[in-house]
Amino acid sequence: MVILPGNHDPLTPDSVYRRGGLGEISNVRILGLNVDKAVLFPEYELEIGSRSFRLHRHVALANPRPRTTRWQLAAAHGHYVDEVRDPNRLIAPG
Repeated sequence: MVILPGNHDPLTPDSVYRRGGLGEISNVRILGLNVDKAVLFPEYELEIGSRSFRLHRHVALANPRPRTTRWQLAAAHGHYVDEVRDPNRLIAPG
């Protein structure tokens, strides 16, 4: 299982991933917690990668990591923002 912390459940110091001990389960990989930026599955020639949310703000997926396997999947959380109707929606506090 691969988990990507998102904007509503970021990987903060008090996150459910840390408090609940999810990163200690042998077959659970949490991007940013018990693996850095990618989970490798050599038997399938596959890697799943992304950047975890560490704060309550957006994360860009620009500049993907170099391919190390035949198959490379990028995981992401996303939402649509209509900047014409709501131009300030992407402005994060702080």
